[in-house]
Amino acid sequence: MNINLYKNHKTSQWSGGSTTELFILPAEATYSERNFKLRISIAKVDDELSTFTPLIGVKRKLMVLDGEIRLSHKDQHRSDLKRFDVDTFHGDWTTTCIGTCTDFNVMTMGQLNSELFGLDIAPETRANNIGLGAEWKALYVFVLSGSIEIEINQENLVIETGTLLVIDGKAEAMFPTYSKDGCQIVVTKTT
Repeated sequence: MNINLYKNHKTSQWSGGSTTELFILPAEATYSERNFKLRISIAKVDDELSTFTPLIGVKRKLMVLDGEIRLSHKDQHRSDLKRFDVDTFHGDWTTTCIGTCTDFNVMTMGQLNSELFGLDIAPETRANNIGLGAEWKALYVFVLSGSIEIEINQENLVIETGTLLVIDGKAEAMFPTYSKDGCQIVVTKTT
């Protein structure tokens, strides 16, 4: 099992706001060349009306972190999203966004699949709510606010706001967690 923490993230502009790349796989891949298998990012949608960049061959999951938006996928479906709501769509769909927000994005290519959800963890909470099932190969935990302590291999890792924890594992495992002051996290799993 490989465990890594990522804290230094790069931000760039897109037509409707900005995007901050938290993680890309493989490490030498670039978003601009579309040669990634997985890209995890946070975007700010500043324009009340924006059109998403077409991403042919990319499967997308988008979760609203704050604000409210409506995503309209031409000839597909429409989703009204509030905090921690997730929409799943293909990058080659014509997608327009009404509203402003900060969102969390998971983009996969090829056979890679993903799951995405957000958790509010109350102060003084101990739980076993983060783990890898048999079908998942990697776990990504991003701390939006506060901090969380995760026990891995009988060691406690404290993960602070703005940090992404990446666990690349091949076996089913649950990781006990604890948050003294409470926190908000986003969890992604990939096959």
